[in-house]
Amino acid sequence: METVLRTVGLLAFGFICYRLMGYRSMGDMEPTDFVIMLVIAETLGTPLADESLSLTNTIIAVSTLTILQILFSWTGLKSTFLLQLMDGKPIPVIQNGKILEKNMRKARVNRSDLMEELRVQGLSNYLDVEFAYLEPSGRFSIIRKKEVEPITPRYLGKKTSKTIMENGEIFADQLTQSGVTAAELAEILESFHIDDLNQLESIVITPDGHIALTKKQQ
Repeated sequence: METVLRTVGLLAFGFICYRLMGYRSMGDMEPTDFVIMLVIAETLGTPLADESLSLTNTIIAVSTLTILQILFSWTGLKSTFLLQLMDGKPIPVIQNGKILEKNMRKARVNRSDLMEELRVQGLSNYLDVEFAYLEPSGRFSIIRKKEVEPITPRYLGKKTSKTIMENGEIFADQLTQSGVTAAELAEILESFHIDDLNQLESIVITPDGHIALTKKQQ
């Protein structure tokens, strides 16, 4: 019974910690998140295998790691430099249809892995790629050349959604094209009780004039 209670208690505690750390820790993890998750998993599992170990020390250790992860995430929101220092920067591996061999070696990625990712993205030739990056999470992001882009509403001359603000920066040209003035935008933000643009991740205006606000995770 004691083993069952310890297991249930640690499981509940671990679940609470993961929830506190936010959705990022459960998605494509950056290096910092991955290391913290790995240590937390090991720390939570050890007292289950050895009942002589103190649960108090385990709870203190996991709580400390949870606080550190939250602090790292908060610091990354405030400083791009510190975020890149902790998690690294995307590494370009293709530019204008040319494979960057030096960067491939730096990222320790071989052509087979790169071509596999291109096939997953529906591309059979790296010559069709404008840019390809290896992200800090270990995933590839692929930007196709315009001539091989799939047909979109914009390609057919139809209106598309416009992002008029992202990470606190307003895109004046997109705002003008959407037909919304700065004064009207201020009124809209006031109606949503938003007094600081840094509270928002983005503002998007759809073709029918609907405005979608995405708040930053706290």
